[in-house]
Amino acid sequence: MKKSLVLLVALSWFGAMGWSSVAMGQPCTGEEEILNDDCVPGCTVALCSCFVAGEIAAVQLEAPEDWYPIEVLRVQVFWQSLLGGAPAVLGENVWVWDGDSFPDPGVIIGQGEGPQLIDGGLNEFDLEPLPGEIIVQEGKFSVGIEFGEDNVNNPFVGTLGSDDSGCQPGKNMVFVLPGGEVAPGWHDACSLGVSGDWIIRAVVRCAEDDTLRTLTVTSTPGGALIDSGTGFFPAPYDLAVNEGDEVSLDAFAFAPSGEPFTHWELDDQFFSGENPVLVPMTTGTDRTARAVYGAAGLPPEIVHDFGLIGETRPHSGFVDPRQETLDGVAVTESIDEITILFSEAVRAVGGGALAANAFVVTSTLGTPPNIAAVDDSENPLIRITFDTPFPTMAWTTIQAVVEDMDGNAIENMGNLGPADEPDRVDIGFLPGDIDQSGSVEPLDLFVYRQIVNESFEPTQGIATDYADTNRDGEITPLDLFRYRQLINGILSTLEWGVAASPLDDRP
Repeated sequence: MKKSLVLLVALSWFGAMGWSSVAMGQPCTGEEEILNDDCVPGCTVALCSCFVAGEIAAVQLEAPEDWYPIEVLRVQVFWQSLLGGAPAVLGENVWVWDGDSFPDPGVIIGQGEGPQLIDGGLNEFDLEPLPGEIIVQEGKFSVGIEFGEDNVNNPFVGTLGSDDSGCQPGKNMVFVLPGGEVAPGWHDACSLGVSGDWIIRAVVRCAEDDTLRTLTVTSTPGGALIDSGTGFFPAPYDLAVNEGDEVSLDAFAFAPSGEPFTHWELDDQFFSGENPVLVPMTTGTDRTARAVYGAAGLPPEIVHDFGLIGETRPHSGFVDPRQETLDGVAVTESIDEITILFSEAVRAVGGGALAANAFVVTSTLGTPPNIAAVDDSENPLIRITFDTPFPTMAWTTIQAVVEDMDGNAIENMGNLGPADEPDRVDIGFLPGDIDQSGSVEPLDLFVYRQIVNESFEPTQGIATDYADTNRDGEITPLDLFRYRQLINGILSTLEWGVAASPLDDRP
């Protein structure tokens, strides 16, 4: 900026762009415009034909406190020549900074390259398609334009304008290059003779009630190209997403080192072998989505993880502690459906459709349950329904005899005890065994009370897996009453006596 060559030209701006102000305490309605200037169509604008290529004009802005965090979506820059109709020019960059270190604008958090500046009013530059939205958590931030061409002392080319209501100190900045009378670096524009506030504005989206979440997109190995809706960009990067929304992710078929895509992980758990996927932001927390690549031809395996919804459920090693009978005579109540999640889509060995014969069910005591139906409509999530109860005081094993769509057979490593196995799920059934120890003891009642009072959260599964004694889908005082009956041998098929009934040896 050439201080000795500042040329101020007054004109009336009759552009069509509207104007709005930020009132402290005003509620955020979604997208909001934040500005320092007070120019409206018809106002007088001072044009500063005083910049050389590479210099920057910027404004420091601040949103109402209750709007934060905010996402900067667009930057608006007023651009005009004396007579109008000048050719459009390319700026070097539109910048966004975060920080309160005036006149230095702070840390760069956003950039838009090569903005086209059109003579005649406000130009708006969309930053939203960038890979990773531009988030300001609190306090002041700055937006600015870096000039791509000289306009010093030439009123017939476009340049930046300021309003006519006076320059507010601490809100307008200029980055000056060496070679002029002004020392290089950042300056308060008011101290350089600028008569008003730069007409540079920001359009932001605010997240009220802390509903803005971060989805971190990564890959293993790193650097894979992932499309989150605006083109493929190398991971890792962050996305800001409103709570309740979902994000579409599409991983490139091969990692930079050549490995093929195998599956997605969400929050470090298997999510899907399909590509692309929709990631829901419905957990009230930030999330991490990882595209995993590996060698071709890997056999399928059961995904055990934590036994939550959308995974293998109940988890392998789970002991069902809920009631087994309604009349105290016949075992009629037990798990009647399980879901098994595989690392990729599977089929019966030899290429046939999945049916009951693709699974082998055994029990360590008594007669194993029969498979009534196999639903593969959400393959690789397979739902298996049983028409007979699981035997009590026993482990029931559901073994998958399947292959992937390329004919790679699932690995059979035999019974490995408590370890997660690639081809099978082991589920125990011992009414009253809340703490999963394999026997019923006074400690179970203590753990039951902890779960009901939410002072203890199970490490696997959810609370109703353990404390919904009567299996009606919710935890109520009736469950505690039913639990006391159960461990006293009332309406139970088990003879509890003094010593609790043990669970049969693990398979």
